[in-house]
Amino acid sequence: MKISLLKISRKKEVINRLELSELAEMIRKSPEERKVFSLRLNYQFYKPQRMDDGQIALDDQQHSVNLPRILFAVECMNFKDMQKGLKYNGLVVVEVNGLKTYEDAVAMRNQAARMDETVMAFLGASGKSVKIVCRGELFGKEEVRSQKEDGRGKMEEPGLPTKEDEIRQFHKNLYETARRAYQNQFGFDIEYLEPMLERTVYMSADPEMYFNPQARAFKADVEKHDQPEKAEISWESDLLMPGRTIKQYRRYTSFIGTTNQMQPLVGNHRDTVNIRQPLCLLRCQAGHANRAGQGDEQLPLQFQTPYGERLFRILALREIM
Repeated sequence: MKISLLKISRKKEVINRLELSELAEMIRKSPEERKVFSLRLNYQFYKPQRMDDGQIALDDQQHSVNLPRILFAVECMNFKDMQKGLKYNGLVVVEVNGLKTYEDAVAMRNQAARMDETVMAFLGASGKSVKIVCRGELFGKEEVRSQKEDGRGKMEEPGLPTKEDEIRQFHKNLYETARRAYQNQFGFDIEYLEPMLERTVYMSADPEMYFNPQARAFKADVEKHDQPEKAEISWESDLLMPGRTIKQYRRYTSFIGTTNQMQPLVGNHRDTVNIRQPLCLLRCQAGHANRAGQGDEQLPLQFQTPYGERLFRILALREIM
């Protein structure tokens, strides 16, 4: 799994692709530590403005942060002076910005390191923020539950979407899942930053940064979740919740009981179902049918439906209790 490192060289943006382990070593022994120190020294005097892609303009956009930027989500390259994405790697960054002190940032980094899902956690370039890197996998029908070896004997990448619209939705869902998880861990709200694939963070220097390449993945899907998910309850599960079965059955029979849709369920009878009829009368009807030689399995007309027999048994049991 590779990430992209963007830096300015001879007034042009150059993109290098690095392994996560290489990036972790660069942050621990940062070649940019002098620039990081200078930024932290003067950051309190600036008026930083954060852009959509993660860049920060300083002092009313007259100055910019002179540090390389890290693009975690996509492995990309320069093509005809344009940034071209090569591969989505399923990494997402949760940023905890605007902390009051350096000590707060260190404490947040250490708390993030306790999470099994944290791939990387390091102090931001300002010294008052924390960058937390996580990875995601698909779940549901698309889930890949076990990794397999490819033809070269290496482990394949975990299940990830391949279509651009699905990738963007998956990345958004993954960010939401990770953000909620770390909010619960820290005990406060984390500022929502639009989870764009192109979003970057600045290279930093943190000798005690946390790195775990074997971190557990968050699960996400490619569906929009702008409405509450409807709960689907099976009939077997419904039977285990007192009060739900009669209510649901009454709603079902009140809908079909006065229409011809009831006709195939009860043979040639056209009687209207009356679920409110006293149970003692229904049992008398069943007993009369048995004495007429129609068999023990004969049920009152009102219960000659796919679920009627079970409902009759429940009603009878409740009367006894």
